[in-house]
Amino acid sequence: MSQHSEHSGFLENEHSKLLEQALHAGLFQICENNDSLICSPAFCELLGYSNKSILSKSFFFDQLVFPADKEILLKAVENNFQSGKQFLLEIQLLHKAGAYKWFKIAGNTNRTSEGPAYMLCSIMDINERIEQKITLQKSEHLLEEAGKMARVGVWELYTNPPQLNWSKEVCHIHEVPENFTPDLNTAINFYSPSSIPIIQQAVNSALSLGTPFDLELNIVTATQKEIWVRAIGRAILDKKTKEIIGVRGVFQDINEQKEKQVAIDESTKIIVSQNKRLVNFAHIVSHNLRAHAANLSLSLELQADETDPVQKIKLQENIQKISASLNETIAHLTDLVVAQTETHEIKKRVALDKVMQHVENVLQAEIHETHATLKVNFSKCTEIDFVPAYLESILLNFTSNALKYRNPDVPLVITIESDVEAGKPILKVSDNGLGIDLKKHGGQLFGMYKTFHGNPTARGIGLFMTKNQVESLGGKISVESELNKGTVFKIHF
Repeated sequence: MSQHSEHSGFLENEHSKLLEQALHAGLFQICENNDSLICSPAFCELLGYSNKSILSKSFFFDQLVFPADKEILLKAVENNFQSGKQFLLEIQLLHKAGAYKWFKIAGNTNRTSEGPAYMLCSIMDINERIEQKITLQKSEHLLEEAGKMARVGVWELYTNPPQLNWSKEVCHIHEVPENFTPDLNTAINFYSPSSIPIIQQAVNSALSLGTPFDLELNIVTATQKEIWVRAIGRAILDKKTKEIIGVRGVFQDINEQKEKQVAIDESTKIIVSQNKRLVNFAHIVSHNLRAHAANLSLSLELQADETDPVQKIKLQENIQKISASLNETIAHLTDLVVAQTETHEIKKRVALDKVMQHVENVLQAEIHETHATLKVNFSKCTEIDFVPAYLESILLNFTSNALKYRNPDVPLVITIESDVEAGKPILKVSDNGLGIDLKKHGGQLFGMYKTFHGNPTARGIGLFMTKNQVESLGGKISVESELNKGTVFKIHF
């Protein structure tokens, strides 16, 4: 019997058929030194060919093997013929229907002393498994990319044995390496001091009671950056016992959204405040100017009808007073309009000490007369970007108010100092004067024409204008005060 018929018969005997059935595989043989390829019926069936088809080795490699896999398979076959080293590969073969399918191919040489070496190979259809793997990899890739875009990761915490797993994106959010392996205490300690008891309570409740949580908290990353995150957690139940065995959830960086929301909230507050001032402005225009106009018109009518020279002089004096008052009101309204319409483009770098020196020169006589002590310290922040005229007006108003509302029983001390909070400059003006009852007057403190101490020189314009000037450039003013103990104004630029 020839070598060809011996090997061909092996592929068709009962043992080979049983082997193919057990492995769901097809068998074929190739010769080392010729183009012969002998295949089993199962091999042909797997590739869509009729039973007992005999294909050449060149046809197999040139027509059926996926081009990118051809060189890999040829090298594996050649190495096996030379060294006898068995190979196992996953490659694509062209089905007769016209589509490539995935197969696992294994081969080993059978060398005899009587003739050329033959290699026995098997192929197994793994197309479904590989396609599922590729689909899963694509899904995982898309999920990972979506996580990167949304800054979202997943985490799992198991209790027995204790184990905490972070996805890559959770590691990125914490600014730690992707292979970072945290324990529960390490993870908790990334949270800010104020957030730690909140997340601890949430995790404990989830583990003991199965209570889900959805929290927005602060963490401090590995590079000491404080950011807002959203932590969502749900209990993990044992499939059989339904007991809680851990917690899993989602972790998201929401710092950008939070900062935008804070900015929107601040803008909303400013808009509300500006609307209130607008209503106040409209009230002044409709009430005060109309009152001035009515008084002026009435006085002119009375003067026209008056025959007594003395009364005419008195009416003329009254008209002059009304006119002066009207001019003052219009001037105040003009200043208000200017403050509300000035833009950020007129801001400049302003040296605080130079502006304060000018303020002291303006108020020098009053400071000397009241024996007031000024303590000025701009060492923590020497310059700010602001409108120079506004800054001078602000310091002038606060300083003159402190002089005006001093406590006659206590030597007046005015302290003006700069500082930096959250990376932004602030000015603090404090005094030991009469103070203000904020419970009673806090809501009206910065209102136009609002006065609280019965001072005959008070007009109720200074604080109103100061607040308007600060807020028109995105800042804010806060105040602390107590009757007969003094007042502290803090300007946040």
